[in-house]
Amino acid sequence: MTKNINLYKKLYQEKKYEELIFKIENLEKIKSAQLLHILGICKLSKKNISNNDKLSAREDFRKAFESEKNSNIGIEALTNFINVSTDFLLIDESLKYYAEIKDNFDENIKLLKSVSRIYQFSLRTNERIKILEKIIDLYPSSIDDWCSYIYINNFKKKWNQIDYFENSKKFSQNIKIIDSKKIKIDNSIIKRKIKIAFFSSDINQAHSVTYFLKPVLKNINKNKFEIYVISNSIRDEYKDQYKKYLNDWFNIRNLNDLEAINFIREKKIDIIFDLMGFTSENRINLFKNRIAPIQISWLGYCNTLGLKEMDYIFADENLIFNDEEKYYTEKVIKLKNIWNTHIGFDFERAKLLTPATKNGYITFGSFNNFNKISDETIETWGSILKKISNSKLLLKSSTNLNIDVLIKKFEQIGIKKQIKFIPRTEKFDDHLNNYNEIDLALDTFPYNGVTTTFEAIWKGVPVLTIEGYNFNSRCGSSIIKNLGINYLVAKNEDDYISKAIYLSNNLDYLSEIRDNVFNDALNSPLFDNKNFANDFENKINFLIKNELENN
Repeated sequence: MTKNINLYKKLYQEKKYEELIFKIENLEKIKSAQLLHILGICKLSKKNISNNDKLSAREDFRKAFESEKNSNIGIEALTNFINVSTDFLLIDESLKYYAEIKDNFDENIKLLKSVSRIYQFSLRTNERIKILEKIIDLYPSSIDDWCSYIYINNFKKKWNQIDYFENSKKFSQNIKIIDSKKIKIDNSIIKRKIKIAFFSSDINQAHSVTYFLKPVLKNINKNKFEIYVISNSIRDEYKDQYKKYLNDWFNIRNLNDLEAINFIREKKIDIIFDLMGFTSENRINLFKNRIAPIQISWLGYCNTLGLKEMDYIFADENLIFNDEEKYYTEKVIKLKNIWNTHIGFDFERAKLLTPATKNGYITFGSFNNFNKISDETIETWGSILKKISNSKLLLKSSTNLNIDVLIKKFEQIGIKKQIKFIPRTEKFDDHLNNYNEIDLALDTFPYNGVTTTFEAIWKGVPVLTIEGYNFNSRCGSSIIKNLGINYLVAKNEDDYISKAIYLSNNLDYLSEIRDNVFNDALNSPLFDNKNFANDFENKINFLIKNELENN
């Protein structure tokens, strides 16, 4: 047996997966947990892997776990079983197996991470928070889990901004210092172009960040600025579409932190914008160690990072009030009107009558990520649907999720037939056309929509939102206020419910608001790309001047 194991290890190291699969599957004796686990790993490591390969590997992992539930190899097999199951949104068996062994193996970080992922894709926010708390308590240096923990608490009303601020600072203390040093602006900047870079893992065709980054890249003065992208993407297939806006594009995906730090520093960037924050695939360690003289958080994440090394955060007067700036480690820089602007779409706009006039009932809608549908949002939407007979609610998420928990939450408050889930669409014009069915869009809270709110407004669909208590819970408010229709900003849940009911019962007023949304949107700060880029430039110039004066 030992001889065979050594042979199997050799084949695995040589990446001869097909040969190894053949040998293991054709063994006459009962396969051990170790061999079953190796078999599953090989199937996942094949060059041209199919869904059938993944599902077959899942069964190998299941058998390995069931044969040795209380061994390390069994737990490793369970971890892989859970990960593959989550890819297919198969949740129940994973949770059942985890319940069987968690008392004995609930300090295994790989297992805990896999369970956290189950909770993420099955919309079990409260359970995920508890798992992440356990992970960072056991492994405080686990930066990815710290990021997930802080990020996911934006979806809950549990933290006020003070709590958020304190936890983000605590997180910062756990980031490893690799090669931190002070980098100053070069005085030659007065006579040369300012070099600015945007760091992101999300600059690809499918990600919404591109709609907000392009207005700056397209309109910023190229005679005064050199523009770079620092990409952390697996693939840069969108790169060619950006070439006309950029001086260069660099990918650091395959560089470790120290290599990436040195690489970016060598480019002598003056200002770098982090578009990731605590979202997945971030490289927050780089900013902790400082990679540019001026580091700014903007666009991709709407709250403080807790890093004293992140010098500034771009916001606007509707997002962070003056007396709240002390709860952000970054110095708050407020753009003139709004903190970002949308590039718009290459589709013809058409003004449509509110669907209720022909349907005979009101249709609400939300296309926000389902993770943003908090318990408070469900309760509030439920109250609206109960009070407006025959009303409908269309829901659609940008990500694939197991929605069983979400459905049950609505059913528990007596809402079932009024909700319709719209599947994700591959064609973007099909996605935009889904807005044609909505009379009034309902924003999520405390984590507001941003991209979906801009989409709805571009289509002429009004969005009802709630005035929040910090940056990320006021995004909807800032967007709507910049549109100039303050009626759509509710003070609280009760006001939100009252306004939804009033508009449902007064279709003439709703139609008037829809007309104003359609007519005013493109002339508002929401889509005024040139003025936004000019303001963006002015803020950069101000920061450079301030930096030189303080050197």
